[in-house]
Amino acid sequence: MNGAVALILACLLGDFCFYWSHRFCHKIRFFWYLGHINHHRNRELCQLTQAVDPQSLILDTAGGKVFVLLFLPLVTQLFSLDIRDSGWALIAVIVFDTWTDPSHSVVLYYLETRFAFLRHLTPAVHYTHHSREGRHNISDGCNFGARTTLWDRLFGTDIEPLQILPRTGLFSDTADYRRTPLRFLFRPWLQMLRELGTNRLRYWRAILFGHASYKPPVPLKSER
Repeated sequence: MNGAVALILACLLGDFCFYWSHRFCHKIRFFWYLGHINHHRNRELCQLTQAVDPQSLILDTAGGKVFVLLFLPLVTQLFSLDIRDSGWALIAVIVFDTWTDPSHSVVLYYLETRFAFLRHLTPAVHYTHHSREGRHNISDGCNFGARTTLWDRLFGTDIEPLQILPRTGLFSDTADYRRTPLRFLFRPWLQMLRELGTNRLRYWRAILFGHASYKPPVPLKSER
């Protein structure tokens, strides 16, 4: 394929791989505690806090983003894509990407809750992904897509945004992760190591690779 069709297909493939990598970061305990958990600690979510979030460090990169790097080349081997003749479609994609990139913007959240046709884009629904409400965090969560809601709708993980701005941050106001940046980053790792030390060997597989919500037989007090 070539031109605009190839460009659109390439974007959909990239978003497909991001969707599953993001979902695995929530579903598999090791990837969740490896670093993505830090991205969901923020109780004052906005586009500025997104810019300084530790999710871009090696901890989170080693989790879900490596999945993208491994999975995307395998998927794209099924296609031959040449986007050099995409013309104005490339401009349209750039504009669309600019709109959907600020996925933690409070302003865009209000715009999308006000205008229903905008809800098919990602920013507002991804903001809901960070909501504290239980119905938004059932199983491994909701609204994982990076740029569209297509894959969430196909795989049953889409939830419409609330009419009011949801409270964000999965941890309580008393969570003690503010002493040092290193404590903020490495405390989930240390907790997992302590769980391995206080539970029998037969539970190690579930502790490392079970569902993110798995609680070992000898649980540790978590600062949530």
